[in-house]
Amino acid sequence: TSNGRLLIFETRTGKLRKQVKLDVPVVQCMVLAPDMVWVGADRMILRVDPNSYKVHGFVQGHKRVVHSMVVCGDTVWSCSSDKSIRVWDQRTAECLNVLEGHTGRVFTLLAEGDQYVWSAGWDTSLIVWNAQTRVFATEHRESHSDAVSALCMVRGRSLTTRVPRICAASWDKLISMWSMHTPPDVWARLEWVGATESGRSTARITTPKRARTR
Repeated sequence: TSNGRLLIFETRTGKLRKQVKLDVPVVQCMVLAPDMVWVGADRMILRVDPNSYKVHGFVQGHKRVVHSMVVCGDTVWSCSSDKSIRVWDQRTAECLNVLEGHTGRVFTLLAEGDQYVWSAGWDTSLIVWNAQTRVFATEHRESHSDAVSALCMVRGRSLTTRVPRICAASWDKLISMWSMHTPPDVWARLEWVGATESGRSTARITTPKRARTR
């Protein structure tokens, strides 16, 4: 929460089980590694035991707030307002790599299996990293005109959309959809149009030109 607390709920009933006060001003994100909950905060990451709720250490390295984290193989990836992405060993919490490629705050990460990690943020670009070598794979800069704040993977029900797609949501009111091939190709783009009289939102689907990669 914004006051630095973890709220733990019962999965079946939704009832609040426990509140854990952390010695941080704000909790920005969380991810569950095999035996620890990693909690992103301002300039640090806390590792919390999911059974005892005790903090087992602080991971430092980022210079500004940590916005998102993902588990990829035996590593944890984190991104921050300091424009960097850091790769940590799950067991030792050692920083293995510092990845730089964004020119602004990095808001969101998405692991594409154990092969690739996507990142996006303030600079409007989407960068795909090779999760095995932890180096730059490809980049897309022309799909959005404002910050990209969320990434997710979706799978359709029909035969033509059963292959998973990567969706990127932006402050420009667009959602771009990408194939998972390497290098990824833009597949479609959803533009928010407005709300109907019934209150339902409507969207326009377009198929833009392939985004330029480098």
